[in-house]
Amino acid sequence: MRRLPLDVAKRLRVVPLSVEGDRLMLAMADTRNVLVREEVEFVTGYRVIPVPTAPEILDEWLERWEKTGDPNAGAAAGLEPEGEDPPRSAVAAVESILQHSIEYGASDVHIEPGEDGGRIRYRVDGLLQSGPSLTPDLYNSVLARIKVLAQLDLTKRRVPQDGRFQFSLDEGRAVDIRVSVVPTIHGEKMVLRILDTQAKPVSLEEMHWHPKLLSAFEKMICQPHGLVLVTGPTGSGKTTTLYAVLQRIQDISRNIVTIEDPVEYILPGINQIQVNPPVGLTFARGLRAVLRQDPDVILVGEIRDAETAQIAVHAALTGHLVLSTLHTNSACVAPARLMDMGVEPFLLADALVGVVAQRLVRRCCPACRGKGGENCDVCRGTGFRGRLPLHEVMPVTREVRRALVQRAPEEELENLVRRAGWPSLKDDGEWKIRSGLTVREEVWKATQLDEVISDDRETAGLSFPHGGLVTEG
Repeated sequence: MRRLPLDVAKRLRVVPLSVEGDRLMLAMADTRNVLVREEVEFVTGYRVIPVPTAPEILDEWLERWEKTGDPNAGAAAGLEPEGEDPPRSAVAAVESILQHSIEYGASDVHIEPGEDGGRIRYRVDGLLQSGPSLTPDLYNSVLARIKVLAQLDLTKRRVPQDGRFQFSLDEGRAVDIRVSVVPTIHGEKMVLRILDTQAKPVSLEEMHWHPKLLSAFEKMICQPHGLVLVTGPTGSGKTTTLYAVLQRIQDISRNIVTIEDPVEYILPGINQIQVNPPVGLTFARGLRAVLRQDPDVILVGEIRDAETAQIAVHAALTGHLVLSTLHTNSACVAPARLMDMGVEPFLLADALVGVVAQRLVRRCCPACRGKGGENCDVCRGTGFRGRLPLHEVMPVTREVRRALVQRAPEEELENLVRRAGWPSLKDDGEWKIRSGLTVREEVWKATQLDEVISDDRETAGLSFPHGGLVTEG
């Protein structure tokens, strides 16, 4: 970066920020000035990636560069934020945002535009929390910087874009960042999904299953073949549960293959495939290929379409254990969803081993036991630290299988499951409340939709008894 003399930088009103391969990140007041970019590329030999920066900030950086003789002195001056204000350097700002989000344990970072700039919000334990505000200039610079990292088109601001990049932590560990950009009335909104692929997945025991439910689930996943589904809305921890299953059943004698989008954790000893639709590698195509790889267990990240559903059922019927997820609100809705995708009822009845539905609730902080307060550093005064799932199971018994063949509606399946003594999500939540793992408000928020549906059924003359979870003491 010493190839760009100070006098040239002052004349062009630009400041070099960093070099990544053959690309030079260049702070510019007018990023559309092609002549300036071409001159810098000629002088330095690098391909210029413009980063929009306020003119007054450029002047300050150039002045410090002249005083210190260091081309990065100006940008480096903004590395340490004062109070809650983010650093002014786009590169430093992005690093600060990502570093803080990982320290907070955030799953997503929302970078949102407004009339007077933008704001940062972090999703921690399922809830969005406020972060720093950004001036209009810094907001645009941050977006441009992330677009460069994710190899997105800087010139496209009116269409959605998706990308990804890796962010290296101080200890040398890399974290995958998935980027989604959409246009809004105030400008582009960006959401970053943080995926720590090198983190250790949780085990089934760490999920705090009720023993009765865990025993039923373990019987499902220990079958030599068949289809096991984990259902729930987006962000309910379905993939995390399936990763825990793989850890439980992994054995040197088994060929376990996964087809995922994205690969959230790297599991040693397991063959993991990343879906890549732009080159034609979809769930369905990947599943067809995997069936020729002599698999014992196949994990399909999600059944999204009819083709994937039918291939998964076929695989389960031909001697493979197939694990997958489905977006449904309850376990009893899953069979109907697969039938809607074209799976024949008699094939589904033979293939399906069981269904687990789950929702996530916040877990009481182990340090302050959910009381919160400013003195608790573990939960930062919220009273909660981490999340845990509520579960319900639907084992496919002889009665359930007969009902599936007859295309029985969801209500009839739920009636069979409850009469057999299997509890609902709310019942599992009640047990976790009594165990001190969560609070009633969290369970209510996670199951309120089920309560509304239940009330509607009772109004229509359909009432279903809840199966109880019996505890001692």
